[in-house]
Amino acid sequence: MGEAQCGGSRQLANRHLDADGGSARGVLLPVSEESGLELALRTDALLMRIRSNLVTGDAGNLAESEADTSRLRLVLEGSRRFVAGDGATLVPSLNIGMRHDSGDAETGAGIEIDGGLHFTDPDLGLTVEGEARVLIAHQDSDYSQWGAGGSVRLDPGASGRGLSLTLAPTWGVASSFGRRFAGSRIDRAVGSGLPRPAPGRPSDLGPEPRAAPRL
Repeated sequence: MGEAQCGGSRQLANRHLDADGGSARGVLLPVSEESGLELALRTDALLMRIRSNLVTGDAGNLAESEADTSRLRLVLEGSRRFVAGDGATLVPSLNIGMRHDSGDAETGAGIEIDGGLHFTDPDLGLTVEGEARVLIAHQDSDYSQWGAGGSVRLDPGASGRGLSLTLAPTWGVASSFGRRFAGSRIDRAVGSGLPRPAPGRPSDLGPEPRAAPRL
């Protein structure tokens, strides 16, 4: 449901969004223990259609409208994996993609770059990742996109006991190669990491309830 302004009067219009897409990925250079380097080529496509129904009101009429947009991308993905002696891993990545936009919005070819960093320490239960993306060139000089985001996750580990924490801020309004950024926000989640009692069994947080004495 959308809201339209017509002659100083607001009117409600039914808007429909249909989206479809797909992607394919092929590994050019498989990751190896010696170099830790991986190269891959990915292509994806996105089709969108926005429709608005006829609106009538005291202030006038709004005609039906329809807009179609599409985007094709070809992306070269590169990453390298570093492993420390304690099992911690660090994976920086850099992707560069060619894109073509068509339809009733921005049209033309463009180039976008995506850089990311992923760190994992299984002993600490810590995972940190970040990513930034920018459209560096486009045939439509007035068109720009950018996005940035990341997350910090602390898990209690294999024991399942302890504090769990997730912090995931994002900025921008663009879609990255691997994730989607929508607006500026910070997602937070905190959990206790305390074990859940099995069905039919009391919790480990306290003593088992005693049976009532029989008379």
